[in-house]
Amino acid sequence: MKDRIETHLTSGRGRVMLWRNVIIDYAAETRVETVKALRSVLPRWCQRAPTPLALFVYMPEETMEQQASDEFRAELAQLWKQIDSTIAAHALVFPGAGFKAAAFRGLLTSLNLRSQRPFPQFVAASIPAAAQWLEQRMNGAGAPFGSSSELEATLAEALPR
Repeated sequence: MKDRIETHLTSGRGRVMLWRNVIIDYAAETRVETVKALRSVLPRWCQRAPTPLALFVYMPEETMEQQASDEFRAELAQLWKQIDSTIAAHALVFPGAGFKAAAFRGLLTSLNLRSQRPFPQFVAASIPAAAQWLEQRMNGAGAPFGSSSELEATLAEALPR
């Protein structure tokens, strides 16, 4: 029997899902409404989870061209305050080749370091790299979700193509 993916569709093209103890965020846009929708569902999932949660964020390449407003950043800061204590690890995937994509991943890594979250964070160029990293961190935190290959198969099915 296949594991159920609980989906909460957010505004626009964004999508948030829960699989086992992994929150999957398809962050296709930087809209305030999307973060507000995240704020409504993520704390509920965090409270319900029997173990710490992993956060897996996938940002399509077109996200790089969007500008995040001050209101968006403020809503995102509030979201982090709500869920910081229940997240065990955070992996962010920004795919793409070339200098521009690598520079954006570098910027995201710098922002993660500056944020001083109470859990490890990782920025990757591919889903397999992020899934493997997340599996290691979650196993180390005593909150395994299964294997990275299971997560990859779930993401292949769940993420828009």
